[in-house]
This record gives sequence, structure tokens and C-alpha cells, in this order.
Amino acid sequence: MNFNILVLPGDGIGVEVTREAVRVLRHVARKWNHTLKMTEGLLGGIAIHKTGSPLPEETVKLARDADATLMGAVGLPEFDNAPPEKRPEKGLLGIRQVLGVYANLRPVRAYKALLDSSPLKNDRVAGTDMIIVRELTGGLYYGTPRGIEENGAQTRAVNTMVYTRAEIERVTRMAFHLARGRRKKVTSVDKSNVLENSQLWRRVVTEIGREFPEVALDHILVDNCARPQTVGRVGGPLRAGARVGAGHRGPEQGQSAGRDRLGGRHAGIQFRTERGSRGRQRRHGGGAERGHRDRRPQTRGTPGNHRTGGRGCRRGDWISFTG
Repeated sequence: MNFNILVLPGDGIGVEVTREAVRVLRHVARKWNHTLKMTEGLLGGIAIHKTGSPLPEETVKLARDADATLMGAVGLPEFDNAPPEKRPEKGLLGIRQVLGVYANLRPVRAYKALLDSSPLKNDRVAGTDMIIVRELTGGLYYGTPRGIEENGAQTRAVNTMVYTRAEIERVTRMAFHLARGRRKKVTSVDKSNVLENSQLWRRVVTEIGREFPEVALDHILVDNCARPQTVGRVGGPLRAGARVGAGHRGPEQGQSAGRDRLGGRHAGIQFRTERGSRGRQRRHGGGAERGHRDRRPQTRGTPGNHRTGGRGCRRGDWISFTG
């Protein structure tokens, strides 16, 4: 088969990781007799330096013409105080919209050799095999109105979390379709005890669940989900969906899927699990989309003991986030 692949190395560690990923792709192509056309583009901080925009028009054109896009981390400390439209992450949000990739798929699998790297007890982590399905093109990142209104002591910042029924339906169906091929289990995470936004989310997910009677559905509040020492299935903030308390992500990549392409398969952006020297993981925004290095955070339990208990999320679970 012939594939047209756009490579967006991004910034910082993203360049290093993407370079090795391309080597793997070329090896796979040789082994299975595929032909790859690799084109490199600009995204994020490097794009700002060279063109003044985090998402140049040339990159948009290349992405639309490609069969798939392989993307590295974006972001550098020098942009931390830049206005929103001049931040590398603006390019990331923009290319999601361009490609229509509404479902972020993040596999979580525990490898025996990495069990000691988890902040949880080994017996809680062993056997973990799940995928987090995260809605990617709605919610706080895209909702309006948004911005900072300067007014002295009354200065205020506004962000709006908006989801439509259609947005919830499509990402929910993605999770259920994928769950059919695994343990036939979906767990939806929301904040429906407080947010009307999440109340709509839970209602729509429940309705879609009736279309898949062979798949079990349950709901969990994000508060419990973020506490692996209780009943939490996965730890981390509702928005980021990347800090996993139930197992080590290891070298797994994430995939952002959207509109059907490639003969019915979902084309999307590949998000790498970014790792720095000595296995340190990125901070900010879930870590997988940030280019600079930092220490890997740990989930802590009782003082003096960084390993917590908790059932954790086990084989075959699919987690559907509201954001």
C-alpha cells in the first residue's frame, strides 16, 4: 500500500521522539512492503519562529492532503507568557479542528518490566489494559465566550464549556464500537452532580448505551476517578485525561481519530508519550503534548509511602471523558 504521511516534529523532545518514530515506520514499511511518502511540516513554537504563526497555512494544506499525521510534542518555556494566539498550543488546537479529530484514544497497558515505575502497588497495576477515549474538539478548549477582561481589581477571566448532543453522541459511539472488541465495558466519567454540561453528557451516553446492549455501561464522578486509593479507575484532571493512576503508560502512544479515511479506517494525529532523560515525563496539560523536560509527578497516598492501593482500571475498560 502507498501512504502519504505528514510528520510534524514540533518542539523540544518532540523532535527527538518523532525522529525515532519515523525510523520505526520505515522499518515496518520495508517489512510489509508498504511505500511511504514522508513530508515534514511546521507546528508549534518552531512554526512561530519561522512563520509567525503556530499553524501555518502550508501545514494546514499538507495535513488535509495527507493520509495520516505523525505529530510530536509542542511548546517551549519561552512561550509561557505569550498571548493565547501566539502560543504553540494554539497550533495544536487548530490542527485538531482542521482534521476533525474528535476522539483522542490513549491506551494504558502495564508491562511487567515497568511495574516498579508505577506509583501504585504492583498487584494493583499488573494486568492493566484499557483505553481512555477523550472528546477532543469541544468543551473548554473551544467554547466561547472566552478571554481576560482587564478592569483593575475587577479583572476577570472567562472560559466556557460547551458540548452539543452531536459531539457527545459521536465520541460515545466511538468508545462503544471499540469496546465491542475488548471486554465489552464502558465507564463514562463526568461531574454530573454539579455541572449541567455533565448532566447532558450522562443523559446522552446512557441513551447511546442502549444501542449496544452487549456492552456494559457505568458512570463515575471525576472526583472518585481521580482517587486511585478509593475506587478510582484512572487518576488525573478531567481535562487532561493523561495522568494514569491505574498503571504505567509505558511507551504507548495516543491516537486522535476523526473523519473516516483510508478505506473506512479513522485517520488521525498520533500523539506520542513524551519521555525525557531517565524516563522523566512532561508536565502541563497532561504531559504528552508539551515539549520541555520536567520531573515525572507521582500519585501519593499516605505520608512516607508513595504507593497507593485501589482497585484500578483493569483489562478491557474503556473510559469516556467529558473533556
